[in-house]
Amino acid sequence: MSASDAESHDIYRERYHHKDLYRRSAEIPKEIKYLNFWRKQNSHIGIGQLESLEHLTATSVNDSFLDEICRLKTLDSLVLSKIEVEDIGRLEGLPNLRYLALVKCKPCEGLDRLKDMPSLKKLWIKESKEITDYWFLKGAKKLVALGVEGDIWTKQQVDSLEPFSNMLELEALFMSSVQLKDKNLDYVASNPKLKYFSVARFAPKSSFDQLRVIRPDLKCRWFDNYD
Repeated sequence: MSASDAESHDIYRERYHHKDLYRRSAEIPKEIKYLNFWRKQNSHIGIGQLESLEHLTATSVNDSFLDEICRLKTLDSLVLSKIEVEDIGRLEGLPNLRYLALVKCKPCEGLDRLKDMPSLKKLWIKESKEITDYWFLKGAKKLVALGVEGDIWTKQQVDSLEPFSNMLELEALFMSSVQLKDKNLDYVASNPKLKYFSVARFAPKSSFDQLRVIRPDLKCRWFDNYD
């Protein structure tokens, strides 16, 4: 990892190390603030009553589980994994949500409403191989950090960087383990506050050279260490 990548990771990425994993809502302390929960059948019923919860990592999220999550108005950060819901846009009702990560998300309704959530500043979409078109993020005005990433075994397919253009507040774009179809990188140059372009080597050197000419202020490891 380059120095600029390490710096951007420290500033924008958020990781929560949970000591306990809960599988039944009845076992959860009522005043808990950090929760890691794995749903099994209806074991999630009642989570929506946790009035002090600020950080939730939720696995195996269906529509019923999402109903409970949408009642948690105190949430500051939310990680959803293994998601099968009809309308993810219902999360827009969480007024204080600042950080959202969707892991293994399938295409669904409401993805286009996430970018307009009132407090959302950081959005990650990870290991969601069935989502390759990111036009639902076009025109995001409030996001400061955005990540679209695969994993060490499977590269995330992304059609184009054009949807990631003209994001007025975006400071960092993360795209590790990504295979890019449209090799034009110039689209991201239109983001006036972009500082960090932390991405896979998913385009030819000429594309990175061209971007560097347009935006020499960007920090990108491939500008100097492509080979």
